[in-house]
Amino acid sequence: MLLYYVISFPFKIAYIIISDRKGSKKKTDTSAGFDITKVGHLLFPDLHKDFDAFLKLYTTDKTEFGKKYKEIQPDSAELSPLELIQSFGDINQKLGFIDWKGQEDEFEIQDFIQEQIRQDISWTKSNNLKQSVAQDKQRNGKFIVKYFQAIDTELRLINFRLLFLNMGWDAYVFLPVTSQAFDKIFQLAPNQFENANEL
Repeated sequence: MLLYYVISFPFKIAYIIISDRKGSKKKTDTSAGFDITKVGHLLFPDLHKDFDAFLKLYTTDKTEFGKKYKEIQPDSAELSPLELIQSFGDINQKLGFIDWKGQEDEFEIQDFIQEQIRQDISWTKSNNLKQSVAQDKQRNGKFIVKYFQAIDTELRLINFRLLFLNMGWDAYVFLPVTSQAFDKIFQLAPNQFENANEL
């Protein structure tokens, strides 16, 4: 898993700069204001202090922030609240990141979710879906949406949901959150996030 993050990190950064592809989802205005602290605490409940320190450094000393996190703030560019959340989540390995075509490793998404929530999950529906579709058809950009929806259905059984950051990229940035946090996040920042049925 660590090797995945080491290898994939440069590609994740590239998506910040290059995000257009033919047929990609429409871009969303990610600069809309929302209470970033409340949303961050809901998304990263075990990292409140770290998230607060990250935000404080950004708001009080952008020069120092740029030095410390130069890979996420090229050329001292202003970061939107959603970009700050994405950057923090990525740095702390709390976000899943999958190309629009789908996963390359068969269990990449399941392993990530299992690691995040630290609960046993019955992957019956998602595994059955994978078995019903030929391997070469699972990287066409359509299968991954159905797969995410199947996973979300399974997560609901244990009071979790799959939440997607609406970055406007040609990739999916996601994490599992409790159902309670999921509902509150959509109240606080409805245009910044998506559920599996909106993909």
